[in-house]
Amino acid sequence: MRTAGKGEETADQILQTILDIAPTAVVEVNYDGRIVFANREAEALFGYSHNELVDEPVERLVPPRIRDAHRIHVKNFCQAPQTYSMGRGSHLFAFHRDGSEIPVALTLKPLELAAAKLVLAFLRDLREEKPTEEAFGQREHWYRTLVNLSPVGIFHTDSAGNYLEVNEKWCSISGVSLDGALADGWMKCLHPEDKEWVAQTWNATVSRGVRFRSEHRMVRADGSVATVSVDAFPRLRDTGTVVGYVGTVTDVTEHKRMQEAERESARLLEIFFQYTHTQIAFLDRDLTFIRVNEAYARADNRDVSGFPGRSHLDARPSDVRQILEEVRDTKRPFRAFAQPFDYAGHSEGGVSYRDVQVVPAFDDAGEVEMIVLSLDDVTARERAVKALRRGEEHVG
Repeated sequence: MRTAGKGEETADQILQTILDIAPTAVVEVNYDGRIVFANREAEALFGYSHNELVDEPVERLVPPRIRDAHRIHVKNFCQAPQTYSMGRGSHLFAFHRDGSEIPVALTLKPLELAAAKLVLAFLRDLREEKPTEEAFGQREHWYRTLVNLSPVGIFHTDSAGNYLEVNEKWCSISGVSLDGALADGWMKCLHPEDKEWVAQTWNATVSRGVRFRSEHRMVRADGSVATVSVDAFPRLRDTGTVVGYVGTVTDVTEHKRMQEAERESARLLEIFFQYTHTQIAFLDRDLTFIRVNEAYARADNRDVSGFPGRSHLDARPSDVRQILEEVRDTKRPFRAFAQPFDYAGHSEGGVSYRDVQVVPAFDDAGEVEMIVLSLDDVTARERAVKALRRGEEHVG
């Protein structure tokens, strides 16, 4: 036995003798994260001798890309040690001496001896299993490639909600490095006005093991503010126990900016619609009123609420209807200046004059679905012009 000395063997030495002939790789680690023992199968799995591994940090056997996440796992395990298995159906790899990654299944078993608290790690090389397991490394490669090519940020956490990994897009959106995002580091980039409620909502969601959804702001390292939409789902074991979360982060800053611009544009258009002196009406293709502005209603001595659902013919002369029907049928706009109308409803009676514009609005199929009618009453101007001309003729 490689660890036994002369005299009576200790309980740990007896255990190591048994583990040394086990048919699976076993690594014994103390709570400081250093290797105490590695059996012969572990030597074969990792490419190191027993003496090369003893007293080395266990991270030596973990791929460099996940060592930060592994330290968090170790810390959480030591705080609440329990038998724990992983690797089957997930993405777990060990690190060989030659720099290659080995797909493994892992079981952790806490062990308390008189001299120390230890953890036994039992590892099974999945390369030796059925062909589907032999393709595991390739699937992992594709998984990693897709994650990093994703147009949205991706993260996954442990069961306590601590970040274990984020992709490159997440770092790009937040301006936070991978190391800065791990554990609860991601909360440091939350906007001061959003930080408290986001943290409370996240912690409450994790404690209940349900879906998390949020739209909040992040402050990047350069001081700029991004609005993000976050959606995260719990990852479950077959027993229904939550083992962590996987989620996406989408930068909606530009979308929110466009929404705000659209709202402001709509607000300004509404102000113009309500307060302009031009009479404006929206009609459907059957020439029924949809909506009119104050100027249009005032010209008819009616309230705006009295128009929706009424036919245009009830309020306007037939020659206006002919124009509207022509625009609808030909799909071409109409425009005329000082158009005469025999409109008894005009305040001065008789013929009135209007600058008229009629514009068709189309649906996705290219058919007219609405008509916009605008009228400017120029009767007073036209009558004044005619009176001036008559005066000139009289003088002449």
